[in-house]
Amino acid sequence: MVEVHQLAVIARDEDGVFRLGENLLVAQPTFGQLLFGALALGDVLQDALYQQHPVRIGAHARAQVDEMQTLLKEALNYVVFIPWSAGVMTEFEYELYARELPPDQFNRKWWELKKKYQGIVPPEPRDETYCDAASKTHINNDAAQYYDYALSYVILFQLHDYIARQILHQDPHATNYYGNQAVGDFLRRIMEVGRTRDWRELIREVTGEDISARAMLDYFRPLLEYLKEKNKGRRYTLPPLAE
Repeated sequence: MVEVHQLAVIARDEDGVFRLGENLLVAQPTFGQLLFGALALGDVLQDALYQQHPVRIGAHARAQVDEMQTLLKEALNYVVFIPWSAGVMTEFEYELYARELPPDQFNRKWWELKKKYQGIVPPEPRDETYCDAASKTHINNDAAQYYDYALSYVILFQLHDYIARQILHQDPHATNYYGNQAVGDFLRRIMEVGRTRDWRELIREVTGEDISARAMLDYFRPLLEYLKEKNKGRRYTLPPLAE
């Protein structure tokens, strides 16, 4: 949906450089994913549906929710994805393409990274007669895509934080973009430049800070403190969090 709207925004420009997608890295998925995610975080999709079907989903949409359960659900979508995308996928591709990982080390390296970043080990021994990494299609035909996805999640929270605090003056955990022209103008300003701008400069210009995970960490900080307390004394398989 976001990519369709983006094309509508830039279609009026004749210069092809405006039609090549946004300037984050080299592919559309980074910005496409983060803009769709921003809309979801901003409750705009839920409220758009509520406007059309208030009887059917109104009670559910306005129901009281457990804040920690909501944050946990979001973390299982966004946070858990980062070690997989920026860790396992990206580092394996680096070893494979940049360092020419020998075929007789594919599986060992794959599971080494799975354990390092996700705390996951195979249910039974997996030797080099297998190539488990190749079961992920992006390893075969779409290299570096998950690096894009990881960046999109980080920048998503950065843009959402700016929208919530600087445009809407709302708590980032309880925002509503629906029908707000200033939010639309802000997102359009980012989309409409295509590849005419350096993506890092653009993010710095529109948010006032370099690309950073600060906003994502701030968003999930209440959940982090809650889980630290709840998990005291429990055994886990991931390395300790850096303070």
